[in-house]
Amino acid sequence: MEESARKIVTRAPGRTVRILNLRGVLPRPVEAESKLESDFVRQAALSSITKAIIGQPYKLPVSPEGYTPDYLVITTGEKRIVIEVKLDKKVAKNAALFDRAAEYLRDYQHQFYVATEKTIRRDRLHERALLILRYAKATYSDAELLRAMEVANFYKKGLALGTLIAKTNLRRDLIFHLIGRRQLTTGPRLSLDDSALVIPTSAPEMKDEDFLGRWLGLTPWGKDV
Repeated sequence: MEESARKIVTRAPGRTVRILNLRGVLPRPVEAESKLESDFVRQAALSSITKAIIGQPYKLPVSPEGYTPDYLVITTGEKRIVIEVKLDKKVAKNAALFDRAAEYLRDYQHQFYVATEKTIRRDRLHERALLILRYAKATYSDAELLRAMEVANFYKKGLALGTLIAKTNLRRDLIFHLIGRRQLTTGPRLSLDDSALVIPTSAPEMKDEDFLGRWLGLTPWGKDV
């Protein structure tokens, strides 16, 4: 199964295509046709095992006109995960199509997931992802960044965000920057309060096989939660 040339394969009429250029986080820009797709890309990008996100990667021969899912997520372990981003109210009427897509992709060792606003925007997760990635664009001195990482790495099992700030005497926004650059993580909830447990991403946060189950709150299409 060949990947597409990475141009939008099927563009909905009247849709504005957003270009998400997450420098320092993803290796190349990602296109999104909706705010919900943008929210998904930001959330998935903040996992340290997300290597790349490719928009509309394949046209699958599972319907007379073909079906193009929204995203392919490639992990650092080279696992291929195909994502359809859909409003929850539209999932049921597309269930048969998703069944065929999941079955087809399974033969190519790809997992298939359907993400809706109920998971992408749970507990205002999308707002925290947007905030963190804004801080990821900032620049800080190498000495400050090194100081933060030295302290964080000393606590292999993590320490509270407020404690990390107090021990390093650094600004909160610098810690958010390191989370945005995926050198630190507070886990899939992207918590940013003082009690949030901050862990260096050099300490494995998860395995590839449960990447979406833990980070995006999803299970493979067709499996029970």
